[in-house]
Amino acid sequence: RDGRTLDVWLTLTRVNDAAGTPVALSTTERDITASKRAREELRELNESLEQHITERTAELQRREQEFHTLADNVPALFSYLDADQRYRYVNHRYEEHWKRPMAEIIGRTAEELLGPAGYSVARPHIEAVLSGRPVTYEAEFEYADAPRSMQVRYVPDIDATGRVQGFFALVNDITEIKQAEAEIREREQRLRIILETAPDVIITIGAHGEIIAFNRA
Repeated sequence: RDGRTLDVWLTLTRVNDAAGTPVALSTTERDITASKRAREELRELNESLEQHITERTAELQRREQEFHTLADNVPALFSYLDADQRYRYVNHRYEEHWKRPMAEIIGRTAEELLGPAGYSVARPHIEAVLSGRPVTYEAEFEYADAPRSMQVRYVPDIDATGRVQGFFALVNDITEIKQAEAEIREREQRLRIILETAPDVIITIGAHGEIIAFNRA
């Protein structure tokens, strides 16, 4: 009546006389405009939601790929362990370091991978990071080929509620650095012995003419 177009549900019913002969049709109309509009809006909403999910999934996959690319190029052992201390992610350097495929590392606990001796060293630091505190320490771990000096950094993964879900681990092999430091100390000790036992006076003078060291001769 007001010029609008309506969507209606039309029902036709046959009307029979006393003898059963059809004599008329009865019609019933029901306005379904609002219902149809609601279904259309729901369909559009679902399509929009599906599109958003698709885009979000693609974005997460892209970020995950970027993360893996970055992690695999870090010049150190990089991993993620959950709150149960199980490895959920390790970079390719773990394969090189442990001489086993990544599939044999993922899912293992820290104790299973490090062994009883190694885990006894790492355990107090793991417990500390799982309490929510970042941890850095240096320690020597026994491996199949030889003991190695490692610098370890643990960073907690804390969710929006403040719960620690796990932690990231960055482990650097500093064996060569420690060996070089030990060699320097050994050379310095030898020089001190030579200075202290030499019969003649020995004076060490710096680049600016200052006396750095001398013996007691």
